[in-house]
Amino acid sequence: MFYRPSEEALDRQAESTYRERRILADSNARLIRMKKTSPHPHIREYIYIHQDTDNSNRRSEWSIQISDKGAILHCLPTALRHTPHFLSDKSPGFVHSSTIKPASAISSMQHPPYLDKRDFSGGDSTWTFTVPKSTGIPLLDAALYDISNRHSNGHNPEILLQLLSTSIQAASSDISEHDLEVMNRTMAEMFHANLAFTPYRHIRKISIFGSARIKAGEPSYIVARDFSKLATEHGYMTITGGGPGIMQACNEGAGADNSFGLNITLPFEQEANPVMQGNPRLINFYYFYIRKLNFVSESDALVAFPGGFGTMDEIFETITLIQTGKATIYPVVLLDAPGKTFWKQWIAFIREELVDSHLISPEDLSFLFVTQNPQEAIEHIDRFYHIFHSYRFVGDMISIRLTSSLSTEAIAKLQHDFADLVKDGCIVQRGPLAEEADEPLIADLPRLVFHLKRGNYGRLRQFIDAINNAD
Repeated sequence: MFYRPSEEALDRQAESTYRERRILADSNARLIRMKKTSPHPHIREYIYIHQDTDNSNRRSEWSIQISDKGAILHCLPTALRHTPHFLSDKSPGFVHSSTIKPASAISSMQHPPYLDKRDFSGGDSTWTFTVPKSTGIPLLDAALYDISNRHSNGHNPEILLQLLSTSIQAASSDISEHDLEVMNRTMAEMFHANLAFTPYRHIRKISIFGSARIKAGEPSYIVARDFSKLATEHGYMTITGGGPGIMQACNEGAGADNSFGLNITLPFEQEANPVMQGNPRLINFYYFYIRKLNFVSESDALVAFPGGFGTMDEIFETITLIQTGKATIYPVVLLDAPGKTFWKQWIAFIREELVDSHLISPEDLSFLFVTQNPQEAIEHIDRFYHIFHSYRFVGDMISIRLTSSLSTEAIAKLQHDFADLVKDGCIVQRGPLAEEADEPLIADLPRLVFHLKRGNYGRLRQFIDAINNAD
């Protein structure tokens, strides 16, 4: 049997916490009164009401919540408090689940420029997540809630609560030990990759793919090295697989200080190339899918050189994500060596076997740019970000951010030429939507806003090209 403190003991615990946290010491307020409530049969809440001693006479309230076993659930202003969604007073067994929108908690963390906060899915906020059911142990539920609020470090505590509760439920379920290991390793790899990329999120990057079997001195190796050198000169960082061949050529061209290497652990060992060995931006992955996620989510363009199954896999997966709207549109460049026909024949197959057979839309070819010239490749990427900056979905509306305003005539032409993209209404040039208030770093950018008829992202790519050509 668990020990349950008396009411008097809980009162003393609240008073001790109140004094320990020095709520009054950091303000010019005096305590007016304290009142007790019980938002849940297993929770006691103590609300301390203050009044400022200056001429404003402004009042404020602090809340301390304690479980009936003496665990401190929170100690914070009442405006910020909330009861755990799984602690329903209609359910003594704590079995309650609700589907909610992600909370828009304001983070106290300082962010570098815009790219740090970008969502590679286009900020589509239509998804929901389900708050997990109780663990079935009230004391554990209270502890998880307390941990989530204490250690979220400016993040939404609901997310930490979700992680903790899901992990405990998984561990106590009938899934296999291997399933748990996959979950654990997946999260660990994602976390370490995020740590490596976070200091550089304000810099645009290019993911580069190509064969590990191409040797130094071969035409494709030379072109790859030349391109990545150009990319660095134009302000981009380079992301490769960190191995030999095209990957090494691009890391050489970019230089170690401007390179990331996303290495994969294979049954036959693939060592990092000499440029990336010992580099803090060399990230080793066990799972291909986490590695692929980082190639897409952390980059602003993709450049592919001739390669085998792995290169084909990366290209098709990236195009699929863009084509279906699961990743934001960005340039996909297929770069060959002068006089070579690798990508020319590849595109011919795509056109003849996929487009002509109506397996993909003709507009989907707009995602791809084929060239044999490194200078043309980097200019194509630069051109994509000439006026276009980014976009974000808000319901069925799309807000396309621009680096400069368009003329009335240019907007009218877009309205005429791309009427098939507009679900209803018209294209409006304006400031940010109210839902974009969480991105203050780009609040001054003009927008094109309209109700998008989703389904043909190839046409949306053509729309972005038309914006960039509007000057």
